[in-house]
Amino acid sequence: MAIHTVEGLFLAGILILLVLSGWQYYNGFLYHGRDRRKAFKRQSLKEVARLYGMKEQDMEMLQSPFQWADVFCRDGIYYYQPEGKEPVRIGMLSDEKNSLQNPQAKVHQPL
Repeated sequence: MAIHTVEGLFLAGILILLVLSGWQYYNGFLYHGRDRRKAFKRQSLKEVARLYGMKEQDMEMLQSPFQWADVFCRDGIYYYQPEGKEPVRIGMLSDEKNSLQNPQAKVHQPL
């Protein structure tokens, strides 16, 4: 009885191995060398700034080269402060609905 069980498990393992190998070769045949993922649409700096509830000028400043920056959270709000510059309030993507209702709520606000 035990020998039949071992033989059955062995045959099931071989069958699973053959099915998975066949699936691998099938996918390789269909998709070899193809990029199956679509690239993200490039967004303008203005759109990215809007998503984070910032002014476009603040987003440009954050992308400019600098040597050091501090990121901190005060009262549940995140700020990004490059060395020698005023802090910039960073909105979150989930805050977008609030920024659409009150456009002045998420602009650059110095501490």
